[in-house]
Amino acid sequence: MLPAITESVASTDVDSPRMPLRVLVVADDEEYACRLRQVLLELRSFDACVAIAPASNAGLAALLEGHHDVCFLDGNPGSCPLEISRQAR
Repeated sequence: MLPAITESVASTDVDSPRMPLRVLVVADDEEYACRLRQVLLELRSFDACVAIAPASNAGLAALLEGHHDVCFLDGNPGSCPLEISRQAR
């Protein structure tokens, strides 16, 4: 089970003045969330700060805070990505 929110940061260059892309992954599937985070952190074309939240009230709350540039919503059976996106609007 995922904790409320976990965050990982990767940078292509420690002295880079670029702001990292702030990514939120809202997913109940821990394996999916961890794989997606790993792929995003390994990309060299941009710096990333990846937060993971469960597809629940914690995920919706993180999305509503508006501190992220991009959000990935889990589309697995039993998840509610459309409902989360509707509520976030």
